[in-house]
Amino acid sequence: MNQPDSTISTVITVNTEKIGFFRFILESYDNLAILTTLDRQQGVVALRYPAGNQAEVEELLTALPPQLVISVKPTVPVDPTGAPPAPPSGENLN
Repeated sequence: MNQPDSTISTVITVNTEKIGFFRFILESYDNLAILTTLDRQQGVVALRYPAGNQAEVEELLTALPPQLVISVKPTVPVDPTGAPPAPPSGENLN
C-alpha cells in the first residue's frame, strides 16, 4: 500500500492527436495529475499524482473512451530522484 504523501506514476498510451486534450482534461480536474510526454510519436505519457488521488485517477482513466486512452500500465511509486518512468515496451495491458 502507498503512503498518503507518496507520489505515484502511471504510464499511459493515448491517441497521439489527443495528448493536449488529455492534458486539458487533467487540468479541468483541478490539476489531478501532472502529465509528462515520454514519446510523442507513440503517444506515451506519464501521469504523476499523490497517492491520495489514485482512486480518482483510476476512475477517470476508466471513464475515458478507448479512442483517447489506448492502454494503461500498472502504477508504480515514483523514483525519489525524480527520474521519469521508462516508456512501455509495446505490450497492451488493457
